[in-house]
Amino acid sequence: MISFVASTIRGAHHHQRVNHGVRSHSTPGKVFDMLNGFGTVAFVFAGHSVALEIQATIPSPPEKPSKVAMWKDVVVAYIIVPFCYLAVAISGLWAFGNVVEDDGLISLEKTNWLVALANIMVFFHVIGSRQIFWMPVFDVIESYLVRNLGFKPGDLYASLVVVFFAGFIAMCIPFFGGLVYSSTSYYVSQ
Repeated sequence: MISFVASTIRGAHHHQRVNHGVRSHSTPGKVFDMLNGFGTVAFVFAGHSVALEIQATIPSPPEKPSKVAMWKDVVVAYIIVPFCYLAVAISGLWAFGNVVEDDGLISLEKTNWLVALANIMVFFHVIGSRQIFWMPVFDVIESYLVRNLGFKPGDLYASLVVVFFAGFIAMCIPFFGGLVYSSTSYYVSQ
């Protein structure tokens, strides 16, 4: 909401002739921008495994199976999530054109307190959701290590292997740097 409202206000008060065309003009730049967009969309809809983990913890008697309630919740969530992301994307593109930063908050450079408030909210969100999103990933990797490589369940070395594996994958994904950069570059530049 902060990014949407601030971009809309900035666009209404300071809307100049902005360019809404493509950002890159070279073929590799266009391809990378397209892959970055696909990665961002994939990141938004990455909750399937988490929904299954939550569903597994809900009591599910035969007369009222948990999959019915979970299906309704997932449909509602997948209606709300695109609406929120599209609102931010459209207001940011309208206000700043193709020079909008990947993190639209960085484009609002004059309102430091507002950007800081939004980033603090993201920080608290990530603290809580990291554990939920990490559980299924950790379980899959640890199960593989136990079955195929002889590790013991709950072994500290298995945990370290999982952390190093996740870090290696994160470094190899080209658009992951944009996610990390957008959340840290503002504070580094201050």
